[in-house]
Amino acid sequence: KPIVNIFWKTKQVQRTLTVIENTYDIIQCSIIANPSQNSIEWLRNDQLINGQNQDQLYSNFTQSDEGKLTCRVRNTAGISEASVNVIVLYKPKLSLTPKIILNQGERLNLKCSINANPSCHSIRWFHFDQELISLPCSTNQNFSEYTIPSAYRLHS
Repeated sequence: KPIVNIFWKTKQVQRTLTVIENTYDIIQCSIIANPSQNSIEWLRNDQLINGQNQDQLYSNFTQSDEGKLTCRVRNTAGISEASVNVIVLYKPKLSLTPKIILNQGERLNLKCSINANPSCHSIRWFHFDQELISLPCSTNQNFSEYTIPSAYRLHS
């Protein structure tokens, strides 16, 4: 059976490969096989990556590349594979509360959803370039809420 290992930037990857979103890189499948390999397959989360049948995988990493990456090699003696867990780091992406219509003096609840890896360390709310409040992020928090108890036109 072939012996298969995965390399990135000339170093063997044991379990986890951490990359930055939108970086182009090459991942190498190192193969020792006698007889030589008949086929090479790359899989992402156990799904075949079409068009990738060489010992090098070229990728411009995105969030969709996260998960299990496998190089599978076959020869007449058998099948072997090596897998790594790919983690993609990416800057925060925010989704804010859409336009809200309310009467003067009513309570205004604003919500900001955050998608980031690594997770955020603080959330800062601003109004016309003036910081209103800075809140720490907990490890499982993916949103922040800011409430104005009694909103008036100057808050718009």
